Amino acid sequence: MPFARDPLSERYDRAAASLVATARATPGRWAKTMIARPRGRSRVLHLIREAGLELESVDAGGLTPWERAFQRAAYYVFRNRHLDDAWGMQRAWGPRSAAGRMFAVRLSPRDVAYRAAARKPARERYTANPAARSQWDRQEGQ
Repeated sequence: MPFARDPLSERYDRAAASLVATARATPGRWAKTMIARPRGRSRVLHLIREAGLELESVDAGGLTPWERAFQRAAYYVFRNRHLDDAWGMQRAWGPRSAAGRMFAVRLSPRDVAYRAAARKPARERYTANPAARSQWDRQEGQ
């Protein structure tokens, strides 16, 4: 079965690309953006419901469907549009608010990014904990 991205994360590609471009322009510094909570009749809200998910449900990694989708989009953009393998991308989430949630990324030399990831508990590492992955990521790995 060929790889197909989920439509929810694709909706965030443009915003994720802008955030990654900002991080690329300022290596080692955090680039931040507010991920707005889907409201009303938005396409994102429709896609979440279409997937059978609740807007505010939280997965094993502590992210809502729309937060997880933005994070997937950021990593997708970084992996597929960032041409220099010498860099790694780190991410951080801020607290939730009624408006949404702050998300930040930083590009660091790959060895620095690997050391930062290695310091996290295994339950928080995407690569070490399949439960921290989204439903689309889990389906892809099967």
